[in-house]
Amino acid sequence: MERIKRIRSLFDTSGVGLEIGASYNPILRKSDGFNVKIVDHADADALKYKYRNVPGSDKIEEVDYVSDGRSLIDLINLHNYFDFIIASHVVEHVPDVVSFLNDCHSLLNASGVLVLAVPDKRFCFDVFRPVSTVGEAYEAYMQRRTRHSAATLIDDIIYSVRKPSDFVWVEKDTADLCMRLPESEAHAAIARTRDLAYNDAHGWCFTPSSFRFLIEKLNMLGIIKLRVLTLSKCSEPIDQHEFLTVLSNRGDASKLDDIAHLQAIEDDLREIRTPGQIAAEIEAQKAESERIRVLQDLLHQAERDRQIALEQVAAAEAEVARIRSSKTWRYTETARNLYARMRRS
Repeated sequence: MERIKRIRSLFDTSGVGLEIGASYNPILRKSDGFNVKIVDHADADALKYKYRNVPGSDKIEEVDYVSDGRSLIDLINLHNYFDFIIASHVVEHVPDVVSFLNDCHSLLNASGVLVLAVPDKRFCFDVFRPVSTVGEAYEAYMQRRTRHSAATLIDDIIYSVRKPSDFVWVEKDTADLCMRLPESEAHAAIARTRDLAYNDAHGWCFTPSSFRFLIEKLNMLGIIKLRVLTLSKCSEPIDQHEFLTVLSNRGDASKLDDIAHLQAIEDDLREIRTPGQIAAEIEAQKAESERIRVLQDLLHQAERDRQIALEQVAAAEAEVARIRSSKTWRYTETARNLYARMRRS
């Protein structure tokens, strides 16, 4: 619920909306009073059966538009109609990301917003796949792809990993990873990519910075009209594996130049540490701890030496005071004064 509240806070939910791929966990439920239509890859009965073992699947709501391979705009045929469109973990699956964005733009009215929850490739099974490029998006658009390329399908299998606990995680490291599929299953999955039927996959891999760069460049090239209005990386463990973004006509261009954009992408990637880097950090921490220990020992020894010196000075001062208070010191004062005058003369 905290995640859903965060997404809802990004836009005005009182308008007329469309949720793409709501499945068993919609952001806005019709039963809660939201004026929203749903588009999904199957009708409600089929979804309930598919997700029958998932808690809450019995509450799957009626699907208004069942995707049949046509574009969104052809399927729904409501130009400039919706105040908002929500798509959670959808954009990475579409074969042609440019056409998907343009369809959403055509469905939205002039002030409408497209709200996306996008998996951050650094915190999921895509961690070893490279970020998707502007050129790849442009090529898919020019080819009007309706299914993923063989390269995409194979990469989605070959590079896919997981941690023992799940396919997504919150740790900023690549420790404890294993392949998502055993070798035999991976071979079988690759063989299935030769089928003519549609094969689902993560066609696109993003970090927050790489997604912003992609959108801004596609807009600059005149291929899409949407721009980034807001983009925020989720920092809480509940959903750190994704980032949230709102696209609209009202988005402003980033103030970063291209080099700064590209450096930001590299900074994103450098946040994730390899086991070797972790080991090096541990060794560096050990070395720093040892250096601090040596300095502390030297400081303690200096403090002990200071205390000894202070004690010696105090003892000397006490001895001087004792001598000066003695009878001998008083009796010899005249002689000492005379001796002092003789030395000065």
